[in-house]
Amino acid sequence: MLAAITTFDIVAFVVLFLMFCGFLLPLSILPARLIALKARIPTSNLELIGILLRRSSPKSMVQTTSLLRELGYSGVTLREVETIKLSGVNMPALLAGVTTAKRNGVNLPLDAAHAICLAGRDLELEVRKFIEANPAKEVSMSAASVLSKPR
Repeated sequence: MLAAITTFDIVAFVVLFLMFCGFLLPLSILPARLIALKARIPTSNLELIGILLRRSSPKSMVQTTSLLRELGYSGVTLREVETIKLSGVNMPALLAGVTTAKRNGVNLPLDAAHAICLAGRDLELEVRKFIEANPAKEVSMSAASVLSKPR
């Protein structure tokens, strides 16, 4: 014969379940938290959990934010990077294009890079075309200058 389930059993199950979830969740965001601390990116555990709930990788978001800050985008935040990712931009292509622009001395704002990627253009190729067309004339690249030209 089956024993009756008591209130104590239900409470004990809920407590154990919450303890189990409370133990595993911080472990999943721990690498991202450590990278954020090392790179001095202001973030909270709740922000990292939110990124996780939106089905993005907190670790890759923090690493991308850190890389963008190293490239000179000092004001970029974790939320901005997540917004760019959630808008459908191919992040490795964006980082490759921004790195190419920085390496060649082209001033490319992050919102312009975002717009070019959202338009379906290859950012790295567009930066190279811009450099070939303007070898020493212009060092500032805008989304309008790229998107107004046909492919």
